[in-house]
Amino acid sequence: MFFLLGIASCDSVVDKSTAPPNDDGVPQAVVEVIRVSNPGMADVLLSRVSKDVWQADFPVATHRSFMLIDNEGEILFENKLVGSPQTLPQVVKDEVYRIVPEGFIEEVAVVLQNSQTKIGHLVEVEQKDGQRRRLRFNANNALESNTTDDRAGRVTALFLTTVEQLKNDTRIPSVVKQFFETHNYASANVSIYVYEDKTTRVIVTNTVRDKNSLITTEILLDANGQIKEWIMPLEKEIGYEIATQNETPSRLSEELASQTTNWTWNYSVREKQFGKINKWKMRATNTLQETFWMSLDVRANQLSTTKASYITAAELPASARQYIDSKWSNWQWAKGRKLQLIGEPKPTKYVAEIRVNGEDNVVVFDGEGQWIFQYKKM
Repeated sequence: MFFLLGIASCDSVVDKSTAPPNDDGVPQAVVEVIRVSNPGMADVLLSRVSKDVWQADFPVATHRSFMLIDNEGEILFENKLVGSPQTLPQVVKDEVYRIVPEGFIEEVAVVLQNSQTKIGHLVEVEQKDGQRRRLRFNANNALESNTTDDRAGRVTALFLTTVEQLKNDTRIPSVVKQFFETHNYASANVSIYVYEDKTTRVIVTNTVRDKNSLITTEILLDANGQIKEWIMPLEKEIGYEIATQNETPSRLSEELASQTTNWTWNYSVREKQFGKINKWKMRATNTLQETFWMSLDVRANQLSTTKASYITAAELPASARQYIDSKWSNWQWAKGRKLQLIGEPKPTKYVAEIRVNGEDNVVVFDGEGQWIFQYKKM
């Protein structure tokens, strides 16, 4: 099944667990970026959202990875999603943004009466001043409470265990053992946080995946073992959208104009979190064949620019040259680039293209010249 969240267009869908890297026009750079965190390319769902941009969605051991990658292998956005893949009702979102118009929804959970019965939603919102509010809605999506974050304070003890192991572990608080004696959770990992006010937060992570998502349940127990709160966190609702040049904030173009002249716009993309624009990216090139990725963090009101410029073999870090020399004896330099965040003293990445026996190989290094990945150009 392919999940498509907020995409303006979708030309094709490719399951790369079975298809070769160059199948259906998927750029090798896109495939290799995914392979860094998912070596076997298992359960990878790819969709082409524009001529130059691809969306990737795949599970790993600890989360669901949801990425937007361009044809040059640059990760434009990346989100590590944990929780049940349910959607927050629109009426709840509207009420949250009415109450906190400049806020961003950070965390959402279904409020449970027991392991099966849903009785509402809990929404945590980050305000413009950085403080958080917790809004609770009932089963009819009506607001019940609006309070500041009332977390229990400092953690005094932490236990990482399983349902099976905690029964015989003398360190585990008795209130936690009592909870699992009366509630059936099998084959699950358990994280236990004991707070200074003697309340205990129990996080149960089920090993069974639902739509490639990692499902967790959180139970807050008071000092006597009574259930204060029982929730099931939901995944953040993240959407990636292609935007036109006219839709792109003028600040990005103005910032680019201060860095270079005679530039050409390539694409713009934006990230939405629970329906609200969170970040922007814009790529452009100039007549010197330099590439610029402009980034705007809407919430932090921060602009940044990454510039890719061509380099010679002599400009590679010594460790990168040593790797190439150890891998190939008779190589020739084809071309290379360094990527550097403007204002920072060191590059963040090097991309070297070398020719060996008439075949072109691409090797990617980090800013220190350490190998990240490589592939043979088809």
